[in-house]
Amino acid sequence: MTVSCSLSLTKNELADLCSLSNHFLLSQYVSSSGEQGTMYIPRWLLQEDNDVVGIFGNADPLVEGHWLDVDSVSNSGDGDIFSVRSRVWIDSESRCDGLVTGLHYRIFWTHVGNVDRPQAKIIRVTREYDSGNALKHVLSPEEVKQSFQFITTVSWEYLNPDNVIEKSPPPTFLFSVPHDLFYPFETGSSQALRCPIVLISILSMFLVLMGE
Repeated sequence: MTVSCSLSLTKNELADLCSLSNHFLLSQYVSSSGEQGTMYIPRWLLQEDNDVVGIFGNADPLVEGHWLDVDSVSNSGDGDIFSVRSRVWIDSESRCDGLVTGLHYRIFWTHVGNVDRPQAKIIRVTREYDSGNALKHVLSPEEVKQSFQFITTVSWEYLNPDNVIEKSPPPTFLFSVPHDLFYPFETGSSQALRCPIVLISILSMFLVLMGE
């Protein structure tokens, strides 16, 4: 799936977008490596690092385990969302190189549950920015506004369930009992638990049923 938006700019407006460090249409993203510098991202493409996605279609907003963090990656495999490039304005060619123009999501999913009624489950979601094609103003005169495209894509990739390795969620208890369940029966160092035969029978039957 691909969606896009357009921005109309004159040559001078494109030059400002490509060179100003405090342009009102751009937000700063600092590289996690600390060495690649700062990337400027159009505000409408900027996404937060703490974005989450529901792993099921009926994910419960109140259950943390039903939500998955969106991973930021890069083609270079260094874990960053973009190999930061400096924006460069080439006036002689009316061209801007290195400005982010695309945001791409990849959603990896598989089937889980009963083979007769499988449920779709999202395993991983990645996010990446790229600079796409250079933005070049080709219209004359220079004061004429030209439309430039910025895109967001979403792709779905199916994973074979046999090849999916997931961490098992912590066990959940089927029920809880009050702390005074055995009241008024007592335990002590000098006496055994005085529990009636009926209660023992009920607990025994429950354990048998759980074993089945």
